[in-house]
Formats: sequence, structure tokens, C-alpha cells
Amino acid sequence: MSEAGGYVATYPDAARWYVQCIACGREGHDPALPRESIAGAQLARIVDPLELDARGLCDQCAAAIDRGMH
Repeated sequence: MSEAGGYVATYPDAARWYVQCIACGREGHDPALPRESIAGAQLARIVDPLELDARGLCDQCAAAIDRGMH
């Protein structure tokens, strides 16, 4: 289990901000994470922000899949 996954398992309050790309498994936190939350602030120290599209894909995976569809 990754450090972020272990943190979320220990502190479930942080789970709402933990995100993971469904294609590559890259982990991150929702860019809208509130820094005033202790659980959120700690998660932000462990992983970087990660924007996912509506499909649950990070930018790199979305671009690769979209290139393959054309």
C-alpha cells in the first residue's frame, strides 16, 4: 500500500480528497482540497494535486487515450 493509501486508511476523513487515475494508478489529491483541514493538509504533504477528468483519467492518460481514438 502506498503512503497516501495508508494515510487514507488510517484517517478516513482524508479519503474525500484522495484521487487516483483509473488507468495508470497515479495518486494525488483533489486540487480543491481545503488546506485548513488537518487531514487535508497532511494529505497535501504526502501527494501532489491531481486533476482528473470526468472519466477519472489524469491529463497524461486522457491525452494518450484520446490520441488512440482518432
